[in-house]
Amino acid sequence: MKKYSSDKDINKLVIVILKNYGWKVKDKSRRKHSILISPLGHKQAIPCTPSDHRAFVKFKCDIKRIRKKQNNLKKELIMVNNNHKANQNNKNKGTSGTNYEYQKVLDNRSEQLNPKSQKYQPKK
Repeated sequence: MKKYSSDKDINKLVIVILKNYGWKVKDKSRRKHSILISPLGHKQAIPCTPSDHRAFVKFKCDIKRIRKKQNNLKKELIMVNNNHKANQNNKNKGTSGTNYEYQKVLDNRSEQLNPKSQKYQPKK
């Protein structure tokens, strides 16, 4: 098993992420840190020798944030492919597809707002 960090908790987390979530590691090449790459291409540096006592918590939060972005992107891709179901047919065949009572209310409102309407003119 390869050691990615001197911190045992960070090392365990990196190994779990690599095994279970399909992430990849880009090893150090002219860099100080190895990089975790998510399936959708998000990158996160792995702290090799963390001196901060909260390094594990911060690293864990960064990974959660990336996974949340990744899930949101997947949802957006699903919605794009769904096409919002815009081309649905009228299920009530033989009808216009509009509610008669609701249409009467809309027509009445448009007449009330029309300044030239004879029906709602003040009486002289």
